Amino acid sequence: MSVTRISFVFKELDLLTMPRALNSVDAAIGYVSQFDAGKVPREKGILFPPAPRTFASQLVIGTPYLSQENIVKLKQAFSDPRIQTWLKTTDDPLVKDVLVPVSAE
Repeated sequence: MSVTRISFVFKELDLLTMPRALNSVDAAIGYVSQFDAGKVPREKGILFPPAPRTFASQLVIGTPYLSQENIVKLKQAFSDPRIQTWLKTTDDPLVKDVLVPVSAE
């Protein structure tokens, strides 16, 4: 039995470069949104899993800036109970089921 060896060349691309590079590669691994941005039809993909219900985004501030007035106000705004309630109850299609209230879970 003969074995055919195939050599693969892997190249890491910047997240924002991927959609523009899709026509120049034989295969790609990335986020579904990258393929959508690159106009790759779903039938061309091997696997397009559904996106998770939520992504864990975080507000990150550099330690030297934590006590600055604008940062303190920003942290207060993000943790305001009214914002949390709005996120739970909004009918805004750009937000509903996409952004979720802050929780420790």
